[in-house]
Amino acid sequence: MNSTAKVFDTDTVVDLITRRMGSGNDDPKQLLVGLIGPSGSHKTVAAKHLRKAHGFSRLHAGEPIKSAIRKGFRLKKKQTARGAKDQPTMALGGATPRAVMEAMGTGIHTVAPTATSHVMAKRITKRLAKGKSVVVDGIRTQEEADTLRRMGGMLCRVNSGKGPNARLPMDMASQHQGRS
Repeated sequence: MNSTAKVFDTDTVVDLITRRMGSGNDDPKQLLVGLIGPSGSHKTVAAKHLRKAHGFSRLHAGEPIKSAIRKGFRLKKKQTARGAKDQPTMALGGATPRAVMEAMGTGIHTVAPTATSHVMAKRITKRLAKGKSVVVDGIRTQEEADTLRRMGGMLCRVNSGKGPNARLPMDMASQHQGRS
Protein backbone atom coordinates (compact mmCIF):
# COMPACT_ATOMS: atom_id res chain seq x y z
CA MET A 1 0.00 0.00 0.00
CA ASN A 2 1.64 3.23 -1.19
CA SER A 3 0.34 6.26 0.68
CA THR A 4 1.64 9.82 0.90
CA ALA A 5 -0.28 10.31 4.13
CA LYS A 6 1.66 9.50 7.27
CA VAL A 7 -0.14 7.44 9.94
CA PHE A 8 0.03 8.76 13.51
CA ASP A 9 -1.93 8.66 16.72
CA THR A 10 -3.59 11.95 17.70
CA ASP A 11 -0.90 13.13 20.14
CA THR A 12 1.87 12.42 17.63
CA VAL A 13 0.04 14.36 14.89
CA VAL A 14 -0.22 17.39 17.14
CA ASP A 15 3.43 17.07 18.26
CA LEU A 16 4.82 16.71 14.74
CA ILE A 17 2.83 19.63 13.38
CA THR A 18 3.79 21.80 16.34
CA ARG A 19 7.50 21.03 15.82
CA ARG A 20 7.21 21.71 12.09
CA MET A 21 5.81 25.16 12.86
CA GLY A 22 9.21 26.15 14.22
CA SER A 23 10.48 26.79 17.68
CA GLY A 24 9.24 29.82 19.56
CA ASN A 25 7.19 32.60 18.07
CA ASP A 26 9.99 34.33 16.13
CA ASP A 27 9.16 33.06 12.66
CA PRO A 28 6.48 30.38 12.76
CA LYS A 29 5.87 28.66 9.45
CA GLN A 30 2.45 28.91 7.86
CA LEU A 31 1.11 25.39 7.39
CA LEU A 32 -1.76 23.68 5.58
CA VAL A 33 -2.60 20.32 7.13
CA GLY A 34 -5.34 17.84 6.24
CA LEU A 35 -6.43 15.24 8.77
CA ILE A 36 -7.78 11.97 7.42
CA GLY A 37 -9.03 8.83 9.11
CA PRO A 38 -12.18 6.92 10.00
CA SER A 39 -15.03 8.24 12.13
CA GLY A 40 -14.03 8.43 15.77
CA SER A 41 -10.27 8.54 15.12
CA HIS A 42 -9.98 11.88 16.96
CA LYS A 43 -9.35 14.07 13.92
CA THR A 44 -11.49 16.81 15.44
CA VAL A 45 -9.64 16.55 18.77
CA ALA A 46 -6.32 17.16 16.99
CA ALA A 47 -7.77 19.97 14.84
CA LYS A 48 -9.31 21.76 17.83
CA HIS A 49 -6.04 21.50 19.74
CA LEU A 50 -4.13 23.06 16.83
CA ARG A 51 -6.70 25.86 16.69
CA LYS A 52 -6.67 26.56 20.41
CA ALA A 53 -2.99 26.08 21.21
CA HIS A 54 -1.35 27.25 17.97
CA GLY A 55 -3.82 29.61 16.28
CA PHE A 56 -4.65 27.41 13.30
CA SER A 57 -7.81 28.24 11.41
CA ARG A 58 -9.95 25.06 11.48
CA LEU A 59 -12.15 23.94 8.61
CA HIS A 60 -14.21 20.80 8.23
CA ALA A 61 -14.25 19.36 4.71
CA GLY A 62 -17.84 18.13 5.19
CA GLU A 63 -19.23 21.47 6.32
CA PRO A 64 -21.08 22.22 3.04
CA ILE A 65 -22.96 18.92 3.44
CA LYS A 66 -23.67 19.43 7.14
CA SER A 67 -24.83 22.98 6.47
CA ALA A 68 -27.17 21.86 3.67
CA ILE A 69 -28.72 19.19 5.90
CA ARG A 70 -29.20 21.67 8.75
CA LYS A 71 -30.76 24.31 6.50
CA GLY A 72 -32.87 21.95 4.44
CA PHE A 73 -34.29 20.02 7.38
CA ARG A 74 -34.15 22.80 9.99
CA LEU A 75 -31.80 20.92 12.29
CA LYS A 76 -29.78 22.59 15.01
CA LYS A 77 -26.00 22.55 14.68
CA LYS A 78 -25.69 20.26 17.69
CA GLN A 79 -27.86 17.66 15.91
CA THR A 80 -25.14 17.20 13.27
CA ALA A 81 -22.27 16.98 15.75
CA ARG A 82 -20.73 14.33 17.99
CA GLY A 83 -23.04 11.62 19.39
CA ALA A 84 -26.19 13.59 18.60
CA LYS A 85 -25.76 12.85 14.90
CA ASP A 86 -26.43 9.19 15.72
CA GLN A 87 -29.84 9.96 17.28
CA PRO A 88 -32.86 9.40 15.02
CA THR A 89 -35.01 12.47 14.46
CA MET A 90 -38.50 12.88 13.04
CA ALA A 91 -37.21 15.89 11.08
CA LEU A 92 -35.45 13.27 8.92
CA GLY A 93 -38.30 10.77 8.91
CA GLY A 94 -36.79 8.82 11.79
CA ALA A 95 -33.32 8.55 10.24
CA THR A 96 -30.15 9.70 11.95
CA PRO A 97 -28.39 12.87 10.78
CA ARG A 98 -25.24 10.77 10.24
CA ALA A 99 -27.05 8.41 7.86
CA VAL A 100 -28.47 11.32 5.87
CA MET A 101 -25.12 13.15 5.78
CA GLU A 102 -23.36 9.95 4.66
CA ALA A 103 -25.91 9.37 1.88
CA MET A 104 -25.81 12.99 0.77
CA GLY A 105 -22.00 13.05 0.84
CA THR A 106 -21.77 9.84 -1.16
CA GLY A 107 -24.27 11.19 -3.68
CA ILE A 108 -22.48 14.50 -4.08
CA HIS A 109 -19.08 12.85 -4.40
CA THR A 110 -20.50 10.48 -7.04
CA VAL A 111 -22.35 13.06 -9.15
CA ALA A 112 -20.12 16.10 -8.57
CA PRO A 113 -16.78 14.76 -7.30
CA THR A 114 -15.05 18.16 -7.19
CA ALA A 115 -17.88 20.11 -5.53
CA THR A 116 -16.73 19.89 -1.91
CA SER A 117 -13.09 20.32 -2.95
CA HIS A 118 -13.94 23.51 -4.80
CA VAL A 119 -15.66 24.99 -1.72
CA MET A 120 -12.85 23.75 0.54
CA ALA A 121 -10.16 25.36 -1.68
CA LYS A 122 -11.92 28.74 -1.56
CA ARG A 123 -12.18 28.59 2.22
CA ILE A 124 -8.52 27.56 2.58
CA THR A 125 -7.31 30.29 0.20
CA LYS A 126 -9.17 32.96 2.15
CA ARG A 127 -7.53 31.92 5.43
CA LEU A 128 -4.04 31.46 3.99
CA ALA A 129 -4.28 34.95 2.48
CA LYS A 130 -4.74 36.27 6.04
CA GLY A 131 -1.46 34.60 7.05
CA LYS A 132 -3.11 31.82 9.05
CA SER A 133 -2.02 28.21 9.24
CA VAL A 134 -4.97 25.99 8.34
CA VAL A 135 -6.03 22.54 9.51
CA VAL A 136 -8.73 20.76 7.52
CA ASP A 137 -10.58 18.16 9.52
CA GLY A 138 -12.44 15.26 7.92
CA ILE A 139 -10.98 14.97 4.43
CA ARG A 140 -12.80 11.92 3.04
CA THR A 141 -12.18 11.69 -0.70
CA GLN A 142 -9.21 11.40 -3.01
CA GLU A 143 -10.27 14.62 -4.72
CA GLU A 144 -10.22 16.49 -1.40
CA ALA A 145 -6.78 15.02 -0.58
CA ASP A 146 -5.44 15.95 -4.03
CA THR A 147 -6.80 19.50 -3.71
CA LEU A 148 -5.05 19.95 -0.38
CA ARG A 149 -1.76 18.63 -1.83
CA ARG A 150 -2.02 20.91 -4.89
CA MET A 151 -2.33 23.83 -2.48
CA GLY A 152 0.94 22.82 -0.80
CA GLY A 153 -0.62 20.99 2.13
CA MET A 154 0.36 17.82 3.89
CA LEU A 155 -1.90 14.96 4.91
CA CYS A 156 -1.80 13.20 8.26
CA ARG A 157 -3.82 10.06 8.83
CA VAL A 158 -4.99 10.01 12.44
CA ASN A 159 -5.15 6.54 13.92
CA SER A 160 -6.98 5.84 17.16
CA GLY A 161 -6.39 2.12 16.82
CA LYS A 162 -9.86 1.37 15.47
CA GLY A 163 -10.44 0.71 11.82
CA PRO A 164 -13.06 2.14 9.50
CA ASN A 165 -16.70 1.32 10.14
CA ALA A 166 -17.89 -0.79 7.19
CA ARG A 167 -21.45 0.54 7.69
CA LEU A 168 -20.30 4.11 6.98
CA PRO A 169 -19.64 4.68 3.26
CA MET A 170 -17.40 7.68 3.88
CA ASP A 171 -15.22 5.65 6.26
CA MET A 172 -14.71 3.12 3.51
CA ALA A 173 -13.90 5.88 0.99
CA SER A 174 -11.38 7.47 3.37
CA GLN A 175 -9.38 4.22 3.52
CA HIS A 176 -8.27 4.82 -0.04
CA GLN A 177 -7.77 8.55 -0.07
CA GLY A 178 -4.36 10.06 0.45
CA ARG A 179 -2.70 7.48 -1.79
CA SER A 180 -0.72 8.44 -4.81
